[in-house]
Amino acid sequence: MHQRIVLRVNGEQLPVVIRNAEPGDEALIFNGWLESYRQSDFAKVLGNHVYYTHHHKTITELLARPSVVVRCIVQEDTNWQVLGWMCAEPASRVVHYAATKKTWREMGVARALLASFAIEHGWPADSEIEFTHRTFYVDKAMQRSPHYQRRLRFNPYRFYTPTKAAA
Repeated sequence: MHQRIVLRVNGEQLPVVIRNAEPGDEALIFNGWLESYRQSDFAKVLGNHVYYTHHHKTITELLARPSVVVRCIVQEDTNWQVLGWMCAEPASRVVHYAATKKTWREMGVARALLASFAIEHGWPADSEIEFTHRTFYVDKAMQRSPHYQRRLRFNPYRFYTPTKAAA
C-alpha cells in the first residue's frame, strides 16, 4: 500500500504518503501506543508494571494477527518522518489505535488514515466502525462530529479476540 495525498497545513499544501508500517516503525508504534494510552481513564488507574507488561504483550499478540494492518502517514520527501499511524483490522471495520504526533494534530492525519482503510476495503459511507481504545482524542472527535457519533462504537473486547470480516 502506497498512496500519495496532500494535507492542508496552515494554509499550505503538504504532500504525504500513506504506507504500510515497516519494521523500522515498530519502536515508534509501541512507544506511541503505550505512552499515549497510559493517560487514558482505563490505564491511569493501573500500576506501571501491570500496565506496561500486559499491554505490551497484548499489542504484540494483536500485531501478529494476519488480519491486522498498521499504516503510517509520512512526509513524501522523507518516508521516515512519521506524522501518525493507525492500527486496524480493516476487513472487520475495527480500529484498534491511532496516534498523531503532537505537531501534526488537528490537520487531518488520523482522518486520512481512516479514509485510506475505508476506500481500500469498500466500507459503506455510513457503516459502523468499532474502536477498541477509548482516548481523549476519540472522545473529542466524537463530540465535534455528529458523523463520528453515529459511526463509531466502542468495543474493547475486539482488542483481545481475533475478528471476522464485517458483513
